[in-house]
Amino acid sequence: MADFSSPLYMTARETETVLETRFTESARPTMFPCSSPQSAVKFIHSQSDHSIDAISGSSKTDRNGFTSLYLITNQEYNGDAGGAESVDQVFNYPTICRGAVTGIAISKNQGNPVAIVSTADGLLSLVKVIRRGSGYKEIVCVDSWPSARSSLVMGNAFAAVDECQNSIVAVSDAGTIDLVELNGAGFRELGCNSTPSCAAYNDVKFLTAQYRFVAVGNLPKSQIEIWDNKEPLDRPSVFFSSRTSSENASVKVYQNCVAAHPTRHNIVLTGSSDGSLNLWDTRKPDAPFIGARCAHSGNVWGVSFDTYDPSTFVSVGEDGNVFKWSYGGNAPNIDASSMSYEKIFETTDSPANCLDIDEYSRRLCVGFDDGNVVTTQLKP
Repeated sequence: MADFSSPLYMTARETETVLETRFTESARPTMFPCSSPQSAVKFIHSQSDHSIDAISGSSKTDRNGFTSLYLITNQEYNGDAGGAESVDQVFNYPTICRGAVTGIAISKNQGNPVAIVSTADGLLSLVKVIRRGSGYKEIVCVDSWPSARSSLVMGNAFAAVDECQNSIVAVSDAGTIDLVELNGAGFRELGCNSTPSCAAYNDVKFLTAQYRFVAVGNLPKSQIEIWDNKEPLDRPSVFFSSRTSSENASVKVYQNCVAAHPTRHNIVLTGSSDGSLNLWDTRKPDAPFIGARCAHSGNVWGVSFDTYDPSTFVSVGEDGNVFKWSYGGNAPNIDASSMSYEKIFETTDSPANCLDIDEYSRRLCVGFDDGNVVTTQLKP
């Protein structure tokens, strides 16, 4: 059994900035400047002190091929007047992961939650936030998993976690699919597709229905693939036909990112290369496409449902916009024409690459290409 309190390696943290606003309480947008482009971000809860932190990762590597992880957390220290003061800080851990960060997923089945960080080197890293005796928190990497095929097929890895089964699915833009179990000893591979497909996967999520996951990307014959991880990974159980641009029928639309509806296991949301948000009904393989609404002027890089209010979701994109969407989520059949959106806050021209919504506090966190991470409270 691995001792999760003893990291394989850990680097000294570097403080990026100190802010005087409460990370988990501020209702206005709060900016956390980091030193490199942000490519993934996730909230992570600590069961020991009931705190909410955020972990973000960078798409920029150093000359040795390592990249930074950032911990945004609220720390206490002794102020000038002698009393304890609380401030938000960003700590930089520059050599935690090898390869540019492509995604972060959270597993809650290891006692305190752990983060699974996927990288452009095809690696998965198991990362924990631990609290030292002094009260300060640190990010540590306790295990890394390279696919047995990583020396043959190297590609960007994207991972998702099944909370019920404690399993991980990792896909890559090289067409590989790997199922991995997360247990007390770290990672253990369960299976893979025997021959990488010609698909270039961009994202993957487990559906709320057990044993099924959805993968999207630059797929040669389809928009979306639904897989059953209890079946051999030689072909998807369901795949949906390709959709073309509404403006030009000869232009194929690729799906960059995907989110599974938190309560309706048949509904899937994707963000695409033409700036549109697309709703799909997986129960209808012959006509799964519900509809699309376009708001972004470029690629949509991230989508996420609001678990507190599943009729709401948020999208971020290449144009730097962050939109909050609403639709008639309680209706038996979702009508895409009812989808409406509003801009959450004014942004710069920097692309918005990633986002996460905390399921308990409804806190939104967005990572930008200029290195900024912005948090705000979602309003009803």
